[in-house]
Amino acid sequence: LFIGMLLSFSNLYSQKKIELKKSTKGITNIDLKLDFANKIELKNWNKNELYIKAMVNLNENSENDLYSLKSDKFNETLNIRSDYANFFEKNHKLVSVKKGNNNCVNTCYTNNTSVIIDYEIFVPQNMDLKIKSITGSVNALSYNGKLKLDLISGNITIEEYSTDLHLK
Repeated sequence: LFIGMLLSFSNLYSQKKIELKKSTKGITNIDLKLDFANKIELKNWNKNELYIKAMVNLNENSENDLYSLKSDKFNETLNIRSDYANFFEKNHKLVSVKKGNNNCVNTCYTNNTSVIIDYEIFVPQNMDLKIKSITGSVNALSYNGKLKLDLISGNITIEEYSTDLHLK
């Protein structure tokens, strides 16, 4: 009985798995905006579709349902972006108000959030791909196609690449 209860509680707040599959028929460019990634594993495959698997942990898995992936198509570009709904707004809290010299008011806020999102991304061969993220490390054994990475903070490991590689 105790083990059954323990297993029940451990599954209450487990990581959320998000999967997105999109046809790449007529697509020459994929633009991914994945703010606050932890890890991004990038792989080529021989299918005419983009597949993204995201393992989501927001605030110890208690707010995972706020996360989703949004997509739209514009001409020959497929755009995918991470969406956190009101996750950051609802966790943006006033911490303290202090009166300084000359009766100045100093207001301090905190987001007090924990965001861990690991992505596994499969992209068709020879696809132009752009990944933009505030955080996160990008890893790939090889990439066949033009690749542009724009990370503010994180590591990049691409062991083999076939054409242009743009890193920012």
